[in-house]
Amino acid sequence: MRLIFAAALAWTLTATSAWALPSEAEEGLSAHDIKAVEEGEVVVHLRDTRESTLKDVRCVGIVKALPARIWSVLVDYEAYGKIFPRILKSEVRAKDGDSEDHYTLLDYPWPLQDRWTVNRITHDESRYAINWHRIEGSVKEVVGSWKLIPDGDRTVVIYKVRLDPGIPLVPVWAIDWGTKQVAPDIIRSIRRQVK
Repeated sequence: MRLIFAAALAWTLTATSAWALPSEAEEGLSAHDIKAVEEGEVVVHLRDTRESTLKDVRCVGIVKALPARIWSVLVDYEAYGKIFPRILKSEVRAKDGDSEDHYTLLDYPWPLQDRWTVNRITHDESRYAINWHRIEGSVKEVVGSWKLIPDGDRTVVIYKVRLDPGIPLVPVWAIDWGTKQVAPDIIRSIRRQVK
């Protein structure tokens, strides 16, 4: 009987640990989400805000590379047009220590006009964290962050953004659908870049 109990306990611990992410990465994720992330999916959560057309978006995915390698991709702003398919142009406008101003021209689907933004970005390489917010542009509001969490020989990547493109008369369902289609590609683009 002890042997059966020990075997069952060992199997349970092994099965559970196979889906265990670092605790910081698990924030807000269900057991189903954790399993999906471990299986290679990018999990996207949308949270309503006070404005019906505005959502807080949180994407979580695993990239099979060390944080330092992913960091080098994330801070190469001049290459964003090659890394991320929906960015038409990207350039650094100003730098001041760990902060910089970054211009981005975003590709919006027809019949919408492309939008642009200048974001103020701050870097904390010791924590593998990047934060940004809009300071000007045709995009009404952008606030976001990257967080890289080491997990052995891989990294849990957390991308958060609140974006209001400033486009009137777009139904909420269309914004939700579009976000769920586009958001996972952001982490998938990083995966492709680090290979």
